Amino acid sequence: MKSIYGLKQSPRTWFNTLKHSLLDSKFTQSQKDATVFFKIEGVDSIYILIYVDDILVVASSEDVVKQTVALLLTKFNMKDLGTVDFFLGMEVQVKDDSISLCQTAYIEKLLRKYKMVECNVKQTPMNKLVVLKAGEQVDDRNYKQAIGSLIYLVVSTRPDIAFAVSQLAKYASCPDSTHWTAFKHLLAYLKNTIHYKITYYTNDITNIVGYADASFACDPNDRTSISGYVFIINGGPVSWFSRKQGLTALSTVEAEYIALGEGIKENLFIQHLLTELQIKHQHKMLCDNQGAIAIARNPEKFSRTKHIEIKYHFLRQHVASGQIKLNYCPTEEMIADMF
Repeated sequence: MKSIYGLKQSPRTWFNTLKHSLLDSKFTQSQKDATVFFKIEGVDSIYILIYVDDILVVASSEDVVKQTVALLLTKFNMKDLGTVDFFLGMEVQVKDDSISLCQTAYIEKLLRKYKMVECNVKQTPMNKLVVLKAGEQVDDRNYKQAIGSLIYLVVSTRPDIAFAVSQLAKYASCPDSTHWTAFKHLLAYLKNTIHYKITYYTNDITNIVGYADASFACDPNDRTSISGYVFIINGGPVSWFSRKQGLTALSTVEAEYIALGEGIKENLFIQHLLTELQIKHQHKMLCDNQGAIAIARNPEKFSRTKHIEIKYHFLRQHVASGQIKLNYCPTEEMIADMF
């Protein structure tokens, strides 16, 4: 294990060794996520999540967890750390009826690194009056490193800064003082919200609620739109997205339709994964644009959609088949609007 970070092939060799050992123990490797293994035996369910040499065991009872850990200890030289309280930089709080994730320690480390511990806090991730534009290159290596540290927060526990970080990342190759100012503004916001956490509550049935939204022509440089979505499972977000669209939408309806397509792709992945893991679930997809919903349900609106790339139309067959339950959501209730 000491050489796992030293050679390029070490992680792959280790993973294959662990995989074959789990398969021999009658675990099944997920086809949707190759790092997830599971075994269902009667009322007992066991799930193993792997990230290089960090392994998380989740089961339907504490006794089953202990049996699974004991099995791994007989095959590999491992250390049992007990009930999880820290995993991949995330602090985990386990209670009888909920699980919470946060990254307080990681944010504190960032504040110390960039000398922002004593800064005045901010109420928003970005200053809406500041328009970022490409500038003259000023030590882009340090800027890229700074943005990378924020991206880890975004993908782990902080969907509320996804839009701000995506805007800062656009200028990673040409930053100037205005971008550094925006970066420090975001750190000041993180200081103010350092104890924010995501909480998932127990439920007999896993409820998936997806929200998809778009900001039409919001980029001042090329007038492209931004797609955003977020999926809530049992009270907490599990997947979120904020990215500039790859084409220039001609209307709000078109921008929303493209964002809806991105959201439905993620919806299908989550459904397939939970079905494979034999987890009971209910799902629905919400959009706040009636026009986009009408186009998704009625493929006869050819004149309004004939110029849109074919890849965005795949959602129609899933809506028609009932695999995607598409519903309207008022704008004031659209959570994905933050992206």
